[in-house]
Amino acid sequence: MSEPLVSVIIPTYNRARLLLERSIPSVVAQTYPHWELLVIGDGATQEVVEAMETVTDPRISFVNRPRQNYPS
Repeated sequence: MSEPLVSVIIPTYNRARLLLERSIPSVVAQTYPHWELLVIGDGATQEVVEAMETVTDPRISFVNRPRQNYPS
């Protein structure tokens, strides 16, 4: 029986530096080998888009959704 896949989801808006320096390396450093990382932009800034374009690990994907209007 194969080990289950663990999905890690990180929502983001404008934290490119933290994604590259802290969040993504934290997931990559885990000892459990069967994982995927989904970074979901909430209308993320161009800086985040460009930062995510530098990530080459095939287990990591990025989707930038249109910015949502949240109630007050």
